Amino acid sequence: MQTEWNSISKHITPQILDLLEPVHKQISSMYDSADDVELLKKLNLDNKFASPTPYVSSEPFYSHVPKNPPKTATPHQITQMALDKSWILHEIWKRYKDPSDVLGEVQFAFVCFLMGQTFSGFEQWKKLIAVICSSEEIICNPSHVSFCLSAMDCMANQFEHVPEDFFETMITGDLREENFLTASLRGFLEIIDDPTLDARILKNSSRFISVIEKKFPFVTADVWDGPTIEEIDGM
Repeated sequence: MQTEWNSISKHITPQILDLLEPVHKQISSMYDSADDVELLKKLNLDNKFASPTPYVSSEPFYSHVPKNPPKTATPHQITQMALDKSWILHEIWKRYKDPSDVLGEVQFAFVCFLMGQTFSGFEQWKKLIAVICSSEEIICNPSHVSFCLSAMDCMANQFEHVPEDFFETMITGDLREENFLTASLRGFLEIIDDPTLDARILKNSSRFISVIEKKFPFVTADVWDGPTIEEIDGM
C-alpha cells in the first residue's frame, strides 16, 4: 500500500504543498455543488470512500491554465499554439523552480479528486494531462528529456492505480470525456512514436504504452493500426 501511495504522490513536495494548499490547509471532501454529486455518481465513486465531512469553503491554489493564445500572437502562431500546447506548459512552469514540479500539481489534483472527491481536482488534473500530452515541442526537445520521462512515469502510475470502472465510465458514460482522455492519449502516443526521439524516451516509453494497451486497448489500436479496408461485393 505504501509503495502504491508513493507512486502517485512522490512529486508532491512540501514546497508544492505550500503553493497549492488552501489558506486553512484543509480540502473539504464534501461536494462543492449538485454537479459534483452527479459527477461522482456517474463515476461510481460516491460510495467508495468514507462519508464526506461537513463542507468548509476551501479551494487549492491551482495554476492558471490559459485557454487562448496571447493577444500579440500572429495568425501563424495561433495555428501552431492550437496544435502544440507547449506554450501553456511554459507558462505554468514560470510558477515553479523546476519543470518537473508541475507533476506535483498533477498528482495533487489527482489525489484530491480520487480520494477527496473534489470536482476542482478532477478539472485541474484533466487540464494538465491534456496540456502535457499535447506539448510536442517540449517532448521532442532534448533539454526536456528528464521531464518527459517523469511525466510518462507519473501518468502511467495514475492510470495503473485507479479503479477499472473509473476510466471505463469516464470514457463511455454520460460524461462525454472521450474527447479529453482518448484524444490526449492518442496524441501523446503519436508524438513518442518517433524513432528520432532521445533513446531514453524510446526505451522508457514501453511501460507507458503497456499500461495504455491494458487499460485502453482501443486507443493504441487507433494509433498504430492501418486504415480499415472493407471488401465490397462486386468489386
